[in-house]
Amino acid sequence: MPEGDTVLSVANRLHEVLGGHSLTRVDLRWPSVSVDAFNRGVVHDVDAYAKHLFVRFASGVSLHTHLRMDGVWRVVPTGSREAQASSPTVRAVLATSEWTCVGYELGMMDIVPTARERDLIAHLGPDILADQCVPTHLLDQARADPARFLAPRRAHTSLLVSDRDWIEALSRFAAQPQTRPIGETLLDQSVVSGIGTIFMAEGLFTHRISPMRPLADTPLVPLLASIRGHLIRGVVRPVAGRRIHVHSRRGQPCMRCGTPIARRLVGPPTAQRPAFYCPTCQHR
Repeated sequence: MPEGDTVLSVANRLHEVLGGHSLTRVDLRWPSVSVDAFNRGVVHDVDAYAKHLFVRFASGVSLHTHLRMDGVWRVVPTGSREAQASSPTVRAVLATSEWTCVGYELGMMDIVPTARERDLIAHLGPDILADQCVPTHLLDQARADPARFLAPRRAHTSLLVSDRDWIEALSRFAAQPQTRPIGETLLDQSVVSGIGTIFMAEGLFTHRISPMRPLADTPLVPLLASIRGHLIRGVVRPVAGRRIHVHSRRGQPCMRCGTPIARRLVGPPTAQRPAFYCPTCQHR
């Protein structure tokens, strides 16, 4: 499943080509969604919250999509062969006279008043990439050097930089059973949103923490700050900015000690996810 850095990168690209422009084509191939709400209007901006994408129109409505496991948006020149969007996996087409954005295999789609976007994401914890989720100890640095400490967002509904959501995220971790394994908790989107299996694994590896370590024994502040840093690099340099040491490297030697990387499942039985780790470096 795409993680928070991927979705924000997609939002940035869509905003770059759609923001401020009138649409010449709107084609939504979703049974419960009608294109009439948009009337080929002007796109105000495109933004992301964790793994959710919002295309906001000047008319006051938003198109909400989620990539789920296999969804992807591609931006191609209008008039090109791919812009015809003839594939049966296409779920959405948004086009200007210059660019066409094609959404393939999207896993969710809704049209809502922009003022009610929060209703769709109310079940989520704070977005770890938000400008309001700056670690408290980095707040002054983020205000002085936003290019380094904030994820770049092409769309900005607020220029406020704060630690409000960071404090909320820490309080949600504190409210969890302190015997709960850290790997499972990091993937719980109701605690903090935007972290998937890649950055859970890489963050834990960075701090030599087993995915099964109880919350009570986990140094949360440096761990979450490190994961947020990993995600920001992924937005600044999509794909290339990711530093992969353990994820999907089962059986390959640890880059730190040479021990073969292991894999185990974390989470409740109905929602287990893979966690990759080094049994030696992350033995506890």
